[in-house]
Amino acid sequence: MNFDDTALIHDRKCFDRDTLMERLEQLKFNSLARMELFLWDLEIFLQIQAILKDKIVLKGGAAAQFYLPIEYQRTSVDIDMICAVGVEEVEKVLAAIEQKFNSMDDLFRARPHKPKDPKANLPMITYYMDVPSVCTEKELFGKKITGTQEIKIEFHFTDEPLVIHRISSPDIFALETHQTYQLLPLDDLIGDKLTTLGPNTIGITTDRADEQIKQIYDISWLLKFNWENIDLQRVRKSFLARAKSEAHQRSLTAKMMDIFSDMMAQMKQLSIMDLENDKSLLKLINDFQSLYVRKELNRSPAEWAVIGAKIHLLLGYLSRNRDAKSPLDSLFQCERDLEFDYLKGAEKGQLARRFREEFSKDFEKYSDYPARVLKGKNSVRLLWAVANPDNVEKIAYWISEFVKKRT
Repeated sequence: MNFDDTALIHDRKCFDRDTLMERLEQLKFNSLARMELFLWDLEIFLQIQAILKDKIVLKGGAAAQFYLPIEYQRTSVDIDMICAVGVEEVEKVLAAIEQKFNSMDDLFRARPHKPKDPKANLPMITYYMDVPSVCTEKELFGKKITGTQEIKIEFHFTDEPLVIHRISSPDIFALETHQTYQLLPLDDLIGDKLTTLGPNTIGITTDRADEQIKQIYDISWLLKFNWENIDLQRVRKSFLARAKSEAHQRSLTAKMMDIFSDMMAQMKQLSIMDLENDKSLLKLINDFQSLYVRKELNRSPAEWAVIGAKIHLLLGYLSRNRDAKSPLDSLFQCERDLEFDYLKGAEKGQLARRFREEFSKDFEKYSDYPARVLKGKNSVRLLWAVANPDNVEKIAYWISEFVKKRT
């Protein structure tokens, strides 16, 4: 190797091609290069954590994967961190890491990124770093010079004390590890992720629409797999603090309700993508799914529309500081009821068809689309096509009665 591999914190074998290929095939991930990048993300983060200790915490897509089951995790090419030190100390840390690896080339040398047209005066700094690679030219998407990959490292500065959630020996798709990782706590992470929504205010702008899909994916699965442990008031508090900070740094005059409206409009567009046959959105989703997630996790347009509808409804409650837990719990129970698990085969199909016909007729007034369109969707898609804060109780009662009469 052209660097000192004894400097690695993770097991040296994790970086071997055979080990990476074995995990890639075992977990059915799409890209060896992106799996390798994620592994190096975690390695460089641990190197930084070892020096800065409790003054650094991992956030963003990399942190989100620690809160998801291994089969639902995705790759991430960036290291996003919040740190309680200044630029000068960060520079010293990165220089120490480069020296520790003692590379013969320019590996592990952090290069500061200076945007040509910065859109905001954000308290952060970005670096790029070349790390070793065992991937072939084809696996590196046609890159002519093999042997290296580039990772992106972002430090977000804060004067506030860091709240840290430590996870040891996590189940992570890229490697087996017994290390301890300092993460942004779950509620704060979701609140932080929500600030990526709203492309016309505080969120990721439309010219980076591919990045928007990643964030929506993370938000969706974080909510699904951690729902019982999420404190939505804490999520709201964390989101509001981050959103106000983002708005201030971008010199936005938008009020908080304007920001929520922007976020909800974006999710509304996603929630009708199948009904509107939105091909541009579908392409973004397909590109994301082909590069970042396992093939088994690819979702249909209707399933992505449901994701949009759920986040849209949640934002509606958060924007008004209303309880979202109870109504969403009711709708999640409706989803379970509509599986009709007590039936099989033709009988199950007949009941699902009857539900769609009757439900779409009774609830089409809550949708911009007629019953003849709605009833062609599956039961869960139909449910989320009409649900809103004003009819949740009515929907829950209707479905409960429908199921009772047929059990």
